[in-house]
Amino acid sequence: MNYCLAFHKIKHVSIIIAFVFLFSISACKQQGQNISDLVSESSWTISDIISTSETPPPTALIDREVTFTKGGLEISGPCNQIGGFFAVDETGQIIRSEVHMTLIDCQSLDDHEAVLLQYFRESNQLIVDDGTMIMKGSQGEVHFAQSTNG
Repeated sequence: MNYCLAFHKIKHVSIIIAFVFLFSISACKQQGQNISDLVSESSWTISDIISTSETPPPTALIDREVTFTKGGLEISGPCNQIGGFFAVDETGQIIRSEVHMTLIDCQSLDDHEAVLLQYFRESNQLIVDDGTMIMKGSQGEVHFAQSTNG
């Protein structure tokens, strides 16, 4: 009887060990993605903007393409150009966001572009998963879909 009880306990412990092993492989896969490499030299299209502040999100800029370069980014707005230094480390932590905008007077579109500029300036984290990217910051979130040409 003791032999059966010991075998039963070993069986349960083996199942638990296997579960922990499989879970750790999944966690390693997520940690193994170098976000800096995934974003650098790629193009992403803004698919959604979610505001967590009182300022309404700049929804007029949904579908705009953002091109990330090694250490920078470029956006052609409907009126102004947004660009500058933008760097992210391998974990997705934004380590540099010195982004600026041209100052062409286009009336109502200026407000949307200025708000989007703040999203980039105040962002602190990029999350990339299966062709989508989320940029998080104090203003809210900007969601991107990877562009087919990038």
